[in-house]
Amino acid sequence: MRIGVMIGSFDPISKQTIACARKEMKCQHLSLVLYVSEKQGILDQRNREKLVQKAIRPYRRMRIASKREADRALKRNAVLLNCDASDIEQQIRKGSYKNAAAGIGKELLQNGFYFEEIAEAHCSAHRYAHVKAMSALAVDLAKHSGVNPDKAWQAGMMHDITKRMDHSEAEQIMQNWYPQYLHLSENIWHSYTAVIWLRENLGMRDKDILHAIEHHTLGDGRTRLDRILFVADKTDPTRGYDAEKELNLCRRNLKRGTEIVKAEVKEYLQQKEGICVENTDSCTETA
Repeated sequence: MRIGVMIGSFDPISKQTIACARKEMKCQHLSLVLYVSEKQGILDQRNREKLVQKAIRPYRRMRIASKREADRALKRNAVLLNCDASDIEQQIRKGSYKNAAAGIGKELLQNGFYFEEIAEAHCSAHRYAHVKAMSALAVDLAKHSGVNPDKAWQAGMMHDITKRMDHSEAEQIMQNWYPQYLHLSENIWHSYTAVIWLRENLGMRDKDILHAIEHHTLGDGRTRLDRILFVADKTDPTRGYDAEKELNLCRRNLKRGTEIVKAEVKEYLQQKEGICVENTDSCTETA
């Protein structure tokens, strides 16, 4: 059987790439070797190879090759396949995990692969700086509180993912999923719309992370991760004020520290921005 060679960065490998490869293999009666190029990508070569290996596992006539093996096959008149999916890969790196090859979505989520790229694509420069700073702070608090730091980081990176969502789209999500909170300030909606966006685009199902994101604005969550995300969001260094006293208290006693931060945030929101923290009809909207 003739050999087909596919060379790419596979950052990450997409459904389109697999479909293209299978079509060419069938039409030209090929077995296929894939070389994951050393070209610098978002993920290092080793992780890209692992993802490709998972994606091709169901297909008997596909395997990964080294550069030397791929070059040798081409010198022996192997067929070079060109299935350019760079645009699709870029979409995946911006959060469209549904376009990733079957079998790698769980790996992408568990490792937080491309989370920084997703956050950067959906946030303003200022917001992205906040997201990175508060994620680092969430990790620090998690380590002091016996909480999985990877979950704290992932929740931090994704907590503001729908902050810039179009009003009509956000309103539709709220009507469909959270009609009881429609009367709250639109500045609060992103806590809820983010959960739906993450489920639909990333396939995220981690209840701890989704719950923490859902409650990060009002601070009405009860788990340790809920409290960590709320505190980190409200006290990260980009906000421009010294919260080290509150943070040190949180490191020693997370529940008590969260209560202090929540009281301070409640006062600020009500006096400075006109946002009511409680779920009441007196809550007002801000621009």
